[in-house]
Amino acid sequence: MTATDTYLLLRAFCDELARCGMEHACTAPGSRCTPIVLSLVREPRIRSWSHLDERCAGFFALGAAKRSGRPVAVTCTSGTAAANLAPAVIEAWHARVPLIVLTADRPPELREVGAGQTIDQIKLYGGAVKWFFEVGVHEADADALRWVRTLACRAYWTAATGPPGPVHLNFPLGEPLVLIGPLPEESTGRDDGRPYVTVDGGLQTVPTGGRHPFGRIVIVAGADRDPITARELAAFAERAAIPLLADPLSSARHGKAAIAHYDLLLRDPEFAAAHRPEFVIRAGDLPTSKPLRAWLAGLQAAQIAIDPDGAWQDPAGVVGWRVTAPIHALLDGLTAGEVLPSPPEWLASWRSADDAAASAITATLREGLSEPLVARSLGEWLAADTTLFVASSMPIRDVEEFFPAREDGPRVLSNRGATGSTAPCHPRSARPPLARAPSCC
Repeated sequence: MTATDTYLLLRAFCDELARCGMEHACTAPGSRCTPIVLSLVREPRIRSWSHLDERCAGFFALGAAKRSGRPVAVTCTSGTAAANLAPAVIEAWHARVPLIVLTADRPPELREVGAGQTIDQIKLYGGAVKWFFEVGVHEADADALRWVRTLACRAYWTAATGPPGPVHLNFPLGEPLVLIGPLPEESTGRDDGRPYVTVDGGLQTVPTGGRHPFGRIVIVAGADRDPITARELAAFAERAAIPLLADPLSSARHGKAAIAHYDLLLRDPEFAAAHRPEFVIRAGDLPTSKPLRAWLAGLQAAQIAIDPDGAWQDPAGVVGWRVTAPIHALLDGLTAGEVLPSPPEWLASWRSADDAAASAITATLREGLSEPLVARSLGEWLAADTTLFVASSMPIRDVEEFFPAREDGPRVLSNRGATGSTAPCHPRSARPPLARAPSCC
């Protein structure tokens, strides 16, 4: 990682802080924090206040955040300098003040080997912060720049919302710490000066360039702990004629809009390309399906994530708006905003392909016992009051691929908090190939 990479990433980071609404930052002198300090100072929308002492910087930032009600950043060099911010951080925690602490640190290879100004800064402030994150070392390619923009937004919104408080980001910065030439331009930020990720507790505006997202919409439903809410989502999708790609763990794989075999359909590049939506509504956890996750990661469409718990489940960094209100609040707002309905041929093309896939599955699995046949048969046979608990790895993927959509299907549960053991994206080679789904518009 070069100094150019460091400064490109930090410039994008500070740009996102300003886009989110940050107006003030406090700095303290030091060598290791030079890239952070210079990046803050060079961001014209953030006024930087220089302090000789870290305790002064911390409490000045605390006061500025109290006065403005917005997150204020404070940064310092590595070692005991970071420890001197602890009193202000603890006060921010107890007083619910939005503070973003950006500590510079030595790279991991200089820790615990006697290097100067090096202490253990991992979770330095203990339980007195809402969130801690150790910022990794990256080359400043497009993916890393999008990721660091998401990181800045997450830090800002975590500090600012529900209830406010301090967050701590630790930056292990390697040498060289200064640039020897100008930075190249990059254009990974959102258009019109919007933050890369907006967090909103209610529905105010839909982030689609100032217009409502008429047209090709899909709903993606991951695992959810509330079957009633899942049913509401399925009913909404059916009323609005929006394809519903519902994970079997979501309890939403019901109704005429539910597409049961999206995992198999999206393996066909032609189908996946022809069915790119203009807008995506995501609810619940990250879906089990790897083809679905990869497809979502490659879309240019605006994507909204609904999660009342405020969880961040977006490893690809493509979600532009996060809603912490209950699902029904967003659905009511979309209906009132005349987002609906989608063109009828849009859902019809998904349904036609899903029906063709179902027929191919039935024909292929007609003879012989197999894991896909077990999964499909359970989906057809089990009563509505049944709970099916599925193991991780391939069993849950069999259910993902072959479970049908039923109005009275069983509830499906699985331990997916850490996703279980890793499994291949494609079915085992021993499985008989399915007939290819038709390419539809």
